[in-house]
Amino acid sequence: WLEYYQIKHIDIVIRQILIETNYFRSDVCQNNNNLFGMKLPSRRETTAVGKRRGYAVYEGWISSIEDFKLWQDNWRVTEETDYIKLLQRVGYAQDPYYVDKLKKVQIN
Repeated sequence: WLEYYQIKHIDIVIRQILIETNYFRSDVCQNNNNLFGMKLPSRRETTAVGKRRGYAVYEGWISSIEDFKLWQDNWRVTEETDYIKLLQRVGYAQDPYYVDKLKKVQIN
C-alpha cells in the first residue's frame, strides 16, 4: 500500500511504522488504526474520523496511510537525507532520539 499511495522514502517510513506502532502492538495502532502516531491536524486535509487519547483515529490502516500521504505532500523533500532532516526540523516525534532510533531499526 505504501507504493500504491506513492509514499516517499518507503524504507524510512517502514521504520517509522515499526517505531510508532511498537511493531504493531501499541494501543494507538490497534485501537485507532494509526500507523504513524499522527495527531488530528488542525490545518490540513485529513482522513481521520476523530481522535482518541490525543491521537487521530482512522477507519483502517489504509486510511492511516492515505493521511500520512497528505502529510508528506505538504513537504517538498526529494532526498532521503532531507527527509530525515525534515523529521527533525518539524519535530515529528517527541523523542529527541527518534531519528537515531530510525537508523537502528532492522528491516528484513
